[in-house]
Amino acid sequence: MAENGSIKNLSAESSPRKLLYYHRYSFYSQKVLLAINEKRLLIDLYEIDFANNEQCSAWFLQLASRGDVPVLKDGDKIIDDATPIIDHLEAGYPDAYSLLPSDPTEKHRILELRRILDQLPGNTLTVGSFRHTKFVDRPRVPFINPVRWLLLRVESESAVALRINANSIPAARAILERKAAAMEKSHDVLADENKFNDLLVRVEHTFEKIEDALKKGPWLGGDLFTVADISLAILLERLTAVGLDTRLWGNKPLIGRYYDRLQERESVQAAVPKGWINVVALIPWRKPAVISGLAGLALLITVFALRKKILN
Repeated sequence: MAENGSIKNLSAESSPRKLLYYHRYSFYSQKVLLAINEKRLLIDLYEIDFANNEQCSAWFLQLASRGDVPVLKDGDKIIDDATPIIDHLEAGYPDAYSLLPSDPTEKHRILELRRILDQLPGNTLTVGSFRHTKFVDRPRVPFINPVRWLLLRVESESAVALRINANSIPAARAILERKAAAMEKSHDVLADENKFNDLLVRVEHTFEKIEDALKKGPWLGGDLFTVADISLAILLERLTAVGLDTRLWGNKPLIGRYYDRLQERESVQAAVPKGWINVVALIPWRKPAVISGLAGLALLITVFALRKKILN
């Protein structure tokens, strides 16, 4: 929760209703949720049901130009993608906690830090860690081995599934075709260990800049938690969950202490779900890859149990 005594809950009674379409495990949705929590805004939430493929439904694709969450509906305005949504909320609530410094030079510095952090592809880092386990150390719930295995199976078939959906929803064909093409491009990095390692090196270089920036204070904005901190906080949370933290900032003490402070910040903990209870929302249970994967996993568990019983 934001730490400023002047902050107050702001209702939208005098303005058009705001509704955020999101998913709790969406890397980019979490950024928007954190911004909402920090600014203490009262915004309606609608969680898209990934488990039942609701993100590919015709009604949602009429709203989402990218075919993905987050999407903010503000009256007649539709804004998608995390950064434009956060900027829209920052501009639309001038009396709320500000996520930007008032000083122009400092504001420019914070926006530049956000820019370099937002260039790091959170989803590619997530799925790449599932495939290239040599770089991974101690993944946390929900990204433990069985879940990683199932999600990797789904990811490997995602572009094909999107093209099938594109043919069945003519009005959204262009959106789904673009999304499928983007996934195929990311698969090029995901399939190649050297390319994924190059991406990790790029993250390490970025974190060298972040380590230096944290010399100014507890947050990237010194005493002010900023839009750049939102990008960094969600990135660190995701990289820790998938087990890339040791590789990427194990030797950077300022980032390590920064991450520890995040664990005490209520707004961050509210934006990033943890624990087993949320795993069910992560798995697209009805997809063929998951159904066959669960069947195979169940068979392996049965064989292992029988083998153990026989040997004992």
